[in-house]
Amino acid sequence: MRVLAAGLVLLVPVCIIGAGGGCGMPEEETLTYDSLPELVDYTPISFPREAVGFRESERLRVRMHVTRDGEIDHIEPLFSTGNEAFVRIAIESIRLWRFSPARLGGKPVAVWVIQTFVVRLEAPSVHTIREILVSNKALADSLFVLLRAGAPFDSLARACSEAPSAPDGGLMRRIQLDVLPVGCRAAVRALKPGEFTSPLQRQEGWALYSLVE
Repeated sequence: MRVLAAGLVLLVPVCIIGAGGGCGMPEEETLTYDSLPELVDYTPISFPREAVGFRESERLRVRMHVTRDGEIDHIEPLFSTGNEAFVRIAIESIRLWRFSPARLGGKPVAVWVIQTFVVRLEAPSVHTIREILVSNKALADSLFVLLRAGAPFDSLARACSEAPSAPDGGLMRRIQLDVLPVGCRAAVRALKPGEFTSPLQRQEGWALYSLVE
């Protein structure tokens, strides 16, 4: 299995081909925008071996409609160095990614753009981490203070965490960081072994993570 890692590259500038709130293909325009769409949130893509072979990277050029909310409500491939399976899986995944909207006159606007993605293909990396999950922000802040004072992460996890991993001291063995909520991945990736994050908001509450290896 290979995945699209965090080394996704967006070639810029994108080519703006039109504006408007609908999905009808516009005529090419020459408006001067305050800013163009930029990728702000994405989930790495898992590709089966038959979709990527042994290449280190692939290119995918698409035409897509980015709404004023930063969502993609239409996308179609124009060119790719990959095979049909690669294009299909990539398109299905990119459709769910979020962009910052284009802005014109200080306001977000919907635009059609042509964008080239350079996809670096890497074997998924795995890590062993510990987690503490609590529903109360004040408790999460107090635990963070205790960690900074030298309290053992695993002991606090056993005593306070509401996660299923609590009995094991918050231990999560050999996981891909992509299983974590999007807002937590970057913070955990930035850790060195033995370091821990500040409280991070999740849908279930507030989490702290420590990197074991």
